[in-house]
Amino acid sequence: MSANTLRLNVTHYGVLVCSDNEKLGGVLGVGKRYIDVFGNERKSELEEWHIFSTIYGELPSKEDLDTFTGFYISGSARSSNEDSKWVEDLKTFIRTAAKHPSKPRVVGVCFGHQVIAEALGGSVTVNPSGKFVLQSEKIETVDQYNRLYRAFRDLLESRGSLRLLESHEDCVASLPAGAQSLASSATCQHEMIQFTENIFGIQAHPEFNVQDMVKALIPSKLAAGKIDKAGQKFCEETLIEPLDSAKVVAALKKFDPKRFAVLVCEDAEKWGGKDHIGQHFKTLFERQDDTEWRWFDVCAGELPSEEDLAKFNGFVFSGSHHSVNDDKGWIRQAENFVVSLSAKPTSRLVGICFGHQLIAKALGGVVSKNPSGKFILQTEKVTATKESGVTSKLFENGPINVLESHSECVEELPPKAETLASSSTCKHEIVMFTENILGFQFHTEFTAEECEEKILPSLLSHNILTEKEGIKVQESLKIPVHSDQVNNAVRDFLHQ
Repeated sequence: MSANTLRLNVTHYGVLVCSDNEKLGGVLGVGKRYIDVFGNERKSELEEWHIFSTIYGELPSKEDLDTFTGFYISGSARSSNEDSKWVEDLKTFIRTAAKHPSKPRVVGVCFGHQVIAEALGGSVTVNPSGKFVLQSEKIETVDQYNRLYRAFRDLLESRGSLRLLESHEDCVASLPAGAQSLASSATCQHEMIQFTENIFGIQAHPEFNVQDMVKALIPSKLAAGKIDKAGQKFCEETLIEPLDSAKVVAALKKFDPKRFAVLVCEDAEKWGGKDHIGQHFKTLFERQDDTEWRWFDVCAGELPSEEDLAKFNGFVFSGSHHSVNDDKGWIRQAENFVVSLSAKPTSRLVGICFGHQLIAKALGGVVSKNPSGKFILQTEKVTATKESGVTSKLFENGPINVLESHSECVEELPPKAETLASSSTCKHEIVMFTENILGFQFHTEFTAEECEEKILPSLLSHNILTEKEGIKVQESLKIPVHSDQVNNAVRDFLHQ
């Protein structure tokens, strides 16, 4: 599949179908089952799903690894140990996904679970009992584990055991290096495995329901000689117990590694340096499930590489006392980064004040002195000028109050950019530059106290503001601001 056919602002998932079981609807039926179970209820608006006939040799392309958020590898009546080209090609895909800088999410179910283990260096053998396992089974979760995503951690900690549907002849016998086993059962030692930070496997079938077992799996396994009448009766008896499939599905749907970076453009000592600024932005915008936050000293020439554009979900350009119009090499490099990211809209970018102006200039806009000719340091009322899903909640109760500190602002927008909000001192307070790039002229990371203690004294000592103007600033800074609401909007945008 070509990445050029994908819609922007839509999350893309793939189902790698390894079964053509006609009782389950063939390849399309199996694929649709995964979409129905794991897809968003509003998937036509928010998600785009693609079914790959992997059992017939169809696999995602290298470009798909850059643009898809995740892949599900289905179960199969085949063995991960069989000597067939499609199985070997699937293992190659898994190894590529494990090392790919974008770290797409991969979830393997039953056969998918086993083939991941094989691909990454583990081993798969027939069930220890030598018998086909077809039943509802109690799965015991482990007490100790390394860092997990919140969804899995909550699942494991909320229940000591889970009951799920099983249908398998093989199971994972030994783990690949670095993998951690999260659950076991009487018939399988490794029921759930966190293989890598972006690859997870489950031996059971959370996508099946009791009717699937009764109408499709029991008859087919009985006819194939995998189970006998006694096995049929035993399976049917276990199906009376309530299942935890929905809880497991919910956890798997939330399994989504997220990485972000703060591009620090401020080198004035009073702001504490790169680590302090980066950590502060992380605190404002992170979610508990985020995999990684890093920061780059842009003033020192540090910027994410081309490879990082695929690896990171989002970036934040900080403010700065420098001007985007300064003739400095690091500013030109930062502009080039913006241009590169705009051409690969799989990552989000948010610019704050200087960062906002930098984006505008990099994409063809104009940044100049404030229209008043004065330095703006005050609490400002900002009003929405255009309806947008990004800011609709932010302005649902009318204009917002924000902290401003800038001597320049965006005078002319780049092509195709749209202003979402403005104020009496700045026409372009919030700008949607592209579908994945958003800018704010004001500061959400400051407090009024910081403005008064770290910015105002310098402006007064350099005669940029008069004493009278300084008093007005102090009075203005007493007005409550909506920084928390803005930070929530930024967080939501970055994590879309």
